[in-house]
Amino acid sequence: MGRGALHTIRRRIDSTESTQHITHAMEMVAAAKVNKVFRLWKGFTPYLASLSAMIDECVIADPDLEHPLVEKKKPDEEKILFLIITSDMGLCGSYNLDILRMAEEEEERRGDAFKGYFICGTKGIGYLRYRNKKIYGSLDRFFGTPDFSVADLLSGRILSLIESGEVNTVKVISSHFKSSLIQKPAITDLLPLKPKPPQKAQWQREFEYEPERNVLLNSLIPLYLSSVLLHLLLEAQVSELYSRQNAMRNATENAEHLIERFTLAFNKARQGFITQEIIEIVNGAEALKE
Repeated sequence: MGRGALHTIRRRIDSTESTQHITHAMEMVAAAKVNKVFRLWKGFTPYLASLSAMIDECVIADPDLEHPLVEKKKPDEEKILFLIITSDMGLCGSYNLDILRMAEEEEERRGDAFKGYFICGTKGIGYLRYRNKKIYGSLDRFFGTPDFSVADLLSGRILSLIESGEVNTVKVISSHFKSSLIQKPAITDLLPLKPKPPQKAQWQREFEYEPERNVLLNSLIPLYLSSVLLHLLLEAQVSELYSRQNAMRNATENAEHLIERFTLAFNKARQGFITQEIIEIVNGAEALKE
């Protein structure tokens, strides 16, 4: 093996080491970001639980209460909109693909009841547009941490679709956080609201409502929807960052294994090249003696 082959292997080692530095840096960046988002997500959870309990109390307390966003009985014809939450950036393993595969499976399962998608995230937009899916709207470029203004904008866009009559059921498909190593896509029922009956001990409590329940719900429900969406966006970003951290850690470890293999191949080739040169020198010396 000549010096050209040695230079080729050396370039491969240098290139892999450069890639390893990048993947390790990306792993560290994801690890630093996820702590902040995780605290925001966990801190927001009690507020959402209290708001949800308040709405449930309003609806359950009055069986005759009618509200277009509260489900009293299943509609005669379901018109389902899937809200898909994906990432803007890649290099996060199978995070986006798992969500989009679940969306396509649900689309096929729902049949004629499925009406279209609303997409959050550049990766989901590109994937579904390439497949010519019906898209009612999209939001992307969330390079920072989602805030309430983003969730409020998203809530308003969805409510306008409900009011127009194009859809009457909204389901969110996003990644749910299980642990730092496990993030699974799941479906969340967003609209219509399905209030949960309170515990038995709570039935004894009596509340006076000011203003009336319908008026109160008109202001509470948009706030609740924005809060649910913000909670889901934060959870999705936590899952995305952990998924990217794990993917970059695996890439760094794979680069280390490649460097070891290339180094072994380089040393073997170099040893062979030196041995070949020694043989040539010895043969030349023997030839001169003759």
